[in-house]
Amino acid sequence: MIDGVTIEVTINGENYQVRYIGIDMPDYSADAGVWSQATEQNKKLVEGKTVLLIQDKSGADESGSLPRYVIVGGTFVNRTLLETGYAVASSIPPNTSCDSSFKEVEAQAKVLLKGLWAPVPTPTRTMPPPTATTAVTGAMVITRVSPKGTAWEQPEEYVEIRNEATYPIQLQGWSLRDNQNHVFLFPKIVLGSGQYCRVYTNQLHPSSCGFTYHSLSPIWDDQGDCAYLKDSMGILISRFCYE
Repeated sequence: MIDGVTIEVTINGENYQVRYIGIDMPDYSADAGVWSQATEQNKKLVEGKTVLLIQDKSGADESGSLPRYVIVGGTFVNRTLLETGYAVASSIPPNTSCDSSFKEVEAQAKVLLKGLWAPVPTPTRTMPPPTATTAVTGAMVITRVSPKGTAWEQPEEYVEIRNEATYPIQLQGWSLRDNQNHVFLFPKIVLGSGQYCRVYTNQLHPSSCGFTYHSLSPIWDDQGDCAYLKDSMGILISRFCYE
């Protein structure tokens, strides 16, 4: 094992360096721990195992390393490191057969905050009014719940979420729930960095994404409730509770 994208293999009794095609190490100039995490992930996938090496266009690079796609059992190692967020897509001609799919996989890992793309959790914080605590494990944050509690004010109820990441996030398949398990499923929509959306109880506001529960009765309890934002895999991303 050499690093997160390079391994040493033995072929017919001779040792060779194999450089994964189409991927590279994430930038670790600010944190050397990134290098060790990527290397450890690669180690789990290939160390001590029999690998299948697949050539693209070139046999060996200028340094003598073998650029290859690497398969272990049923695992496509190059792609798996991208999927799990421990590598970045990197195109080096003429070995470009998987460039397009690799870029898509990397983008998806960023959206899902996988591996090294996962942000550092934000501490629980209090946000008045109303008195509220917000737990955050991702970059999409519930910033406000506006409860009303009476039938004639109910259309004004809404929950506001905001993308606090520096990159866009695809919300398709994400869900918003309360303590009574009223569920809103987000359609296919990308929320840009710094942008927000509101999910109303029974109003349509296109200027704030046009999301609504279409509920004829109040959802958010004015005596206290919690809003839970989960991603498409059911992982809790943000929680907002108020009293």
